[in-house]
Amino acid sequence: MKKTLLPPRLVFFLVLLAAFPVARAQNASTGAVSGRVYNPETGEYVRNAQIRATPGGEVAISEQGGFYQITNLPPGEVTLVLSYAGFPNVTVKATVTTGATATVDLNLPAAAPSATAGAGAAGEVVQLEAFTVTSDRSGQAKVIMDQRASMNISQHVAADVFGDNTEGNIGEFMRNLPGVLVNTSEGEVTNVNLGGLGAEYTSVTIDGISLATVSAASSDSRAASFSAISLNSIDSLEISRTVSADMDANAPAGIINLRSKRAFENKGQKIVAQANLTMHSSATTLEKEPGPHDTSGMFKIRPGGQLQYSNAFGRRFGVLLNVSESNIYSAESRVVTNYDRPTATNNNPADPREEVPQSFVFHNTTRLNRRFAGTLTLDWRATEHLTLSLTGIYNYSRMFGLQRPITFSTWSSQGGSRAMVQGTDPTHSIYTIYGSAVTIAPAVVSRLGQNITFTPKFEYRRGDFRLEGLFTSSEAKAWYDPWGREGAVRSIASPAAYHVLYNVSRGPGLTDSDYKVTQTGGPDMSGAAPFGSPKIYLRDGRQAVTKIRTASLDASYLTRFLLPVKWKAGLKMRNEKWRYRDDSALNLANYTGPLSLGDFASPYTWDSYMKGVSLTSLSGGGVFMPDLFALGARYRAHPEEFTRVVTATNYYDANVQYDRNFEEDVNAGYLMGMGTWGRLIFQAGVRLEATKTDIREIDAYTPEQTESQGYAVGADGVAASIEGVQWQFLSRPRVHKINRYHDYFPSASIKYQITPKLDLIVAANKTIRRPSYYDATGIFLVNEDTMTVSFPNRALKPERGTGAAVRLIYYFKGIGQLSASFYQTRLTNMIAASTNLTAVDVGYDESYPGYNEDYATYRFSTRNNSGAPVTVRSMELSYSQTLGFLGPVFRRLNVHLNYTRGYADAIKPMLPPHAVSTGFNYTYKKLILWSDLNWTDDFPVSDTGYSFRRHRTQLDAGLGWNFGKGFMFGLNARNLTDAPYMHMQRAPRFYSDGYNPTVLQDYLRIGTTWTTYIKKTF
Repeated sequence: MKKTLLPPRLVFFLVLLAAFPVARAQNASTGAVSGRVYNPETGEYVRNAQIRATPGGEVAISEQGGFYQITNLPPGEVTLVLSYAGFPNVTVKATVTTGATATVDLNLPAAAPSATAGAGAAGEVVQLEAFTVTSDRSGQAKVIMDQRASMNISQHVAADVFGDNTEGNIGEFMRNLPGVLVNTSEGEVTNVNLGGLGAEYTSVTIDGISLATVSAASSDSRAASFSAISLNSIDSLEISRTVSADMDANAPAGIINLRSKRAFENKGQKIVAQANLTMHSSATTLEKEPGPHDTSGMFKIRPGGQLQYSNAFGRRFGVLLNVSESNIYSAESRVVTNYDRPTATNNNPADPREEVPQSFVFHNTTRLNRRFAGTLTLDWRATEHLTLSLTGIYNYSRMFGLQRPITFSTWSSQGGSRAMVQGTDPTHSIYTIYGSAVTIAPAVVSRLGQNITFTPKFEYRRGDFRLEGLFTSSEAKAWYDPWGREGAVRSIASPAAYHVLYNVSRGPGLTDSDYKVTQTGGPDMSGAAPFGSPKIYLRDGRQAVTKIRTASLDASYLTRFLLPVKWKAGLKMRNEKWRYRDDSALNLANYTGPLSLGDFASPYTWDSYMKGVSLTSLSGGGVFMPDLFALGARYRAHPEEFTRVVTATNYYDANVQYDRNFEEDVNAGYLMGMGTWGRLIFQAGVRLEATKTDIREIDAYTPEQTESQGYAVGADGVAASIEGVQWQFLSRPRVHKINRYHDYFPSASIKYQITPKLDLIVAANKTIRRPSYYDATGIFLVNEDTMTVSFPNRALKPERGTGAAVRLIYYFKGIGQLSASFYQTRLTNMIAASTNLTAVDVGYDESYPGYNEDYATYRFSTRNNSGAPVTVRSMELSYSQTLGFLGPVFRRLNVHLNYTRGYADAIKPMLPPHAVSTGFNYTYKKLILWSDLNWTDDFPVSDTGYSFRRHRTQLDAGLGWNFGKGFMFGLNARNLTDAPYMHMQRAPRFYSDGYNPTVLQDYLRIGTTWTTYIKKTF
């Protein structure tokens, strides 16, 4: 009998949803008031404004587009009180008619004098008393109201609060938020950690909808990539550190929701056009220069821009189109020192030195990052009760880079030992006397990605009943293609020049980075001959695709029995398909033509952007570096000169090991309620998620079966020939390995209004982190020599999180807040690698497809839920305020200051114990100044804690000038002081107690990025 994906307990939610009564438009003895709340200073309709009606005490909160509705009002004259942060409360009157809805549009106080507020009839705009407010303060007020309306412990931030982000990178924008640590890859922020938990513990959505993102760099994480999302079409950002029942449960660290701009937020037509130029501190010339291309130069000052059109046609139809593109050239320089330290199995008492450099790796990388984004939103109020909307999102990214690492090994496979490394202080100065080598490994990276998302949605409202439904199709693709896009081969297979002697020295300071390498003997490393004829990777075959289909239906209904309670229930179905493949190993080749490696020498001299770094050969030159673009041109013109070298291992890697296929269905239902009792607001609910995973696993033959067909098998259990690999792993269709599990996720929060300006919020919830794609997929592989089995665990369960949080927050009379927040997340059922398990331990029995009783006595290695529990805690203190109370000069000065304290019950990599961010935004007449400073303390980057990233301070700043008539000029600088990233090591001693002195292990400089722009608002 086939199992249903929906257990009976989930079907129960269907009954609850159907039980919601469809309320009549109005009670026969009452009426209603509806309208919109508008801010004339910014030209925007505002959400989360509070409108209270008396008599009766009914309260409404304006929604997106400023729409509000108050029902259940007695006929006659009612008083409406409008409340919004930074504005005085305003009282107006309206007339309510039985069985009808009066339209009363409300304007927030404008800077110019206006008529005194009076009674509002149907269709009449109520003018409020004059009050001076500025547009930058209005943005702050908007997010404060968003935060006050949320029952989750969350933080809301306007997209322009940290200055104009012309790059469109959301990660750079989030850098200055409390509890956030950014992760970078290939020169850009890819995702963030929240509250000391990795990016894979965080969910990222747009308007509450999961956006498909994918990385072709690896298959080991589900973490959302910001490279597929642009900030330019985002109105604000909300980080919910606790989640409620109507949110996806796959978020132990929290949910980052990006709220898109909508046309209904503006009155009439609005057009914004922006053009910008971006420059990196390593290339400030207006001339063309090499890099990332070896031979053809390019302009390093790159153009970009943005165009946004929005129009709200009355109260019925709105359209918004936003397109943007950023082009950024950047460069980085890096030096990594790898140390050899004695261990219990590798030590020599004759050489008691605790730390000896084993290699120095010098990196030089230039890159061009391009990001294009387009967003289209359509909103149509088809009737008084029905609203239809459509959102389309397209993102395209391209990162083109040239990596040129050079490794100086102090001893190598050709001879030598740590004894051949001499020097009185090896951490600052050494010289080699035998066996050392130099390896070059240049590579061209051409990483491309695109995302297409399409979301139709409807909202039906009638009285106190509301029904919302949507369908989302989101598809993301990522791939690498240096050959097709740039005409270059991917890389060469790390050729080495052996017996190259040299000395390495740097300054006496702990963090001095002025490394100087001088060759003292052996073959000249500036020539090509010592590096031989290396193999060449012709193409880069990494690619990944993710497709997500989501359908949801949510209903809410307000009851007034004893207490007003808003009930909400919903259903959601989500299907995700993921495919990863890397066939790069099939593109390895030898060059067999008449030319030598020296004929492909790069004219682009290797150089470091770090001050004082130099590499000098015997002849006074540098280190030979081949031109991968010239090799690509030769391959295009004479492919017959390149002979592919594909071994059985290459073939296995491309077609078996790195070809993975995964599908997941998540069906969810929830029920929750939110009520008010005096100053107390409470919310509680439960969510049920039923998960089904389908792994398309290779149905491999056993080593014995393979040998019986005449194919030799290696000790690792893999056939030793390409034909053998084909028969062993690819001759049968893939099989479906199904796994099912379901979980309940209760959540609750209480908000108590101690005073009108002081709130206490307490929240708790349960969550999960589903296994990564890598953990969930794999190959069943038998090693007969060791009698072991590599076992893909199809029954792998998710990690489970229990979170609790408390926040005390005070809202200032003007615009600002002061808060103290405390968080705790306990993770159990942790996924970890386990070895030496029995067949019973891993569930290998007759129910397993392809079960072989011969393996019942073998030892198994797999991924399972055996990891030790982890508890992460943090405290966040946050302050932001507009300082107008200090006097007229400070009326347009906004400041913010955040402090984060993080700790765990075990060493937690990437968890800073202390972090501080601060900044200001100041407007004086036509001048705008802003600055943000971010500091993080030392924090571990390994489980042992011996390796840690040194404290770092990044300063960003900018200025703008308002020319009037909608024109604005700006200049921004990111990482103004070129603060380096430094990894240090402090390892325990082997020959005595205690620890070695701290040493510099990794030093990275990324430079400063300057952007200038001009913007026009019509």
